[in-house]
Amino acid sequence: MRQVSKNSTFAFLDRVVKRTGNNTAITRTGFIETDNKTGKVTNNECYYMELHGNKIASNQATSSGCRAIHITLAGWNTVTTRERLGAILRILGKSNVHIVQHKHQPCLATFSGNKRLHRVIDEKRWYDVVELDHMAHKMRHDYENKGTK
Repeated sequence: MRQVSKNSTFAFLDRVVKRTGNNTAITRTGFIETDNKTGKVTNNECYYMELHGNKIASNQATSSGCRAIHITLAGWNTVTTRERLGAILRILGKSNVHIVQHKHQPCLATFSGNKRLHRVIDEKRWYDVVELDHMAHKMRHDYENKGTK
């Protein structure tokens, strides 16, 4: 993992607005609002990791108070974009989930033993990190159980 990817990912997950390299920036949209009557706090903030001006990852508050991380290739299936997204997945602990290129197609890849499994993904769609983890788990499960049916 490149140092700029590591620094960008930590800034993104810590929600720090900054430029983390010549072509990567962490930006923020939205606001935190407090109702004066009820004291209820509404958080509409969303942090983005941008690569060459394209949003490739979002870090957004959910209604339950947790953070939702979404990633996309933003239509650019490049080595750098896949590397930045891979850094996010690694630091979040999704070490068996990879964004790769296979036969010129962007793919979600995982391993079952020493067998690499892959599935084509849409390079313009936003994927929740948990959803990618479930997709990889299903790929491994289907591969391991295909001989028992």
